Amino acid sequence: MMFLNFFSDNITTFEIIEKISTIIIAAFTLFFSWYIFKYQSAKNDNDLKLDWYKLIVVESKFDIFFVFFKKLNSALLKLKDDNLTIQVREEVNNQILDELNKLDLDFISLLLAVDKMLYECVKNQFDKLIDGLTEKLSNETLNLNEEEVFNDEISSHIADYKTQILKMFVDFRGKNDTHNSLIESFKEKYIN
Repeated sequence: MMFLNFFSDNITTFEIIEKISTIIIAAFTLFFSWYIFKYQSAKNDNDLKLDWYKLIVVESKFDIFFVFFKKLNSALLKLKDDNLTIQVREEVNNQILDELNKLDLDFISLLLAVDKMLYECVKNQFDKLIDGLTEKLSNETLNLNEEEVFNDEISSHIADYKTQILKMFVDFRGKNDTHNSLIESFKEKYIN
C-alpha cells in the first residue's frame, strides 16, 4: 500500500507500468554504456600497443632482423673450408655470439617497449638458436665442411628458428596469449 501512496491518486496502472519501464530502460542503457566504454577502452589500449609495435619494430628496425641472419650465414660459411679446425669453429662461434649481442642491443631490447611477453619469447628463441649452433660447433665429430652435413645440421637449424621467430612477429596482435601458443607448438616440435 505504501508503494501505491507514492503515486498520486489519479494515476492509472498503465502509467505506473510506463514509469517502471522507463526506469528499467534507463538502467539497461546505463549498463550498456558502461560496458561499451570498457570494451572500447581495452580495444584502444590494444590498438595503441599495435601502433607502437608497428612504428618501433616493424617500420624502423625490422631490417636488422634480416641483416642478422645474413651475417650469421656469412660467418658460418667459414665452416665449409676444407681446413676446418677447432680454432675456426671457436672464431665462428665468437662471431655469432657478438652478432647476437648487437642484435639484442639494437633490436630485441626494443620489444620491451611494446610487449614484455613478445620480448621474452623472441629473446628465448634467439638464445636457443645460438645455443644450438654453439653445441653443433663444439661437436668435433660433425664434419661441417661437407655440404650435406652443413645443410642438415646448420642451415636447417637456422631456417627453422628464423621461420619460427618471424612467425612470432607476424602473429603478434597485442595480446600475450598469441605467444604462448607459438612457444608450445615450437616446444612440441623441437624439445620433445
